[in-house]
Amino acid sequence: MIRHAIAKIIRALSVLNYKARSHIRCLIIRLKYPSCKIGRNVMIGHNVKFSVTDGGSVNIGDGTSIKDNCVIIAKYGSLVIGNNSFIGWGTVICSNQAIHIGEDCLIGEFVTIRDQNHGTKLIDAPFREQPMKIAPIKIGRNVWIGAKSTVLAGSTIANDSIVAAQCVVNSNFKSGVIVGGIPASVIKNLS
Repeated sequence: MIRHAIAKIIRALSVLNYKARSHIRCLIIRLKYPSCKIGRNVMIGHNVKFSVTDGGSVNIGDGTSIKDNCVIIAKYGSLVIGNNSFIGWGTVICSNQAIHIGEDCLIGEFVTIRDQNHGTKLIDAPFREQPMKIAPIKIGRNVWIGAKSTVLAGSTIANDSIVAAQCVVNSNFKSGVIVGGIPASVIKNLS
């Protein structure tokens, strides 16, 4: 009985410690990047890297959780993450134009979301010198993106959809579907 009570107290202290550290991380991000707006009750995990530069902006909605070791970049572009969304461990989100993630989204571990790609038009130039291809990404409300998936520039995933683990999204999908594969295609309609 005493052992269970002690374990309960230790877990409660651990949660309080995590929340306090997350609150400090949010404060530091707000001070370092004035164009970064963070809502109430946002949890930001350990070793999350933010870079909001060159006119970029980030807006994180209330109740959102960003787990450990994520990278959030808004260079030139805007990034909006809706209320009560979850960003899993090790995820990379990079906006050069615009990325909008709706409310109540679940983004699994090690997902990559980038609204830019290196170009391939210049035959004699190395890829690092190619002009970037940039197009906005829109992820609707209540979308679940499985672990290790990639969402590429110009993609849209409409409301109430599921992206299977380890797939590559490079086009637009209507609401209420499950998509999977490389490249992603509709597997099933949820309605």
